[in-house]
Amino acid sequence: MKEGKYSALDVAYEAINFLNKEKSVVSNLKLQKLLYFFQGLYSVPDHEALFKDEFEAWQYGPVVRAVYREFRMFGANSIPAFSQAYLERKEIRSLEEEDKGFIHDIALILKDCSAS
Repeated sequence: MKEGKYSALDVAYEAINFLNKEKSVVSNLKLQKLLYFFQGLYSVPDHEALFKDEFEAWQYGPVVRAVYREFRMFGANSIPAFSQAYLERKEIRSLEEEDKGFIHDIALILKDCSAS
């Protein structure tokens, strides 16, 4: 598989902010599952990864450790949206419009699925 364009945190923040606009709950567990689907579906056409980070096999499914650590403070609660200023301070990279569209389309399909 080709190396990804982004970090998993870049993708996670995009998904969180989008799903909050859609008034959808996104916990850390659900975010991990979404990332797994994003990565797998993105790689289908040309074997290019969306993000560089690797998944680990944890008890409740695949986890990107850096993303888990970033949002663990929210526990099982919904992760709120983040301001552009916050994202800039954290050096979160903005995704290309085409990639944002991909994330948004998949997130809309999966937003009502449970985390388990």
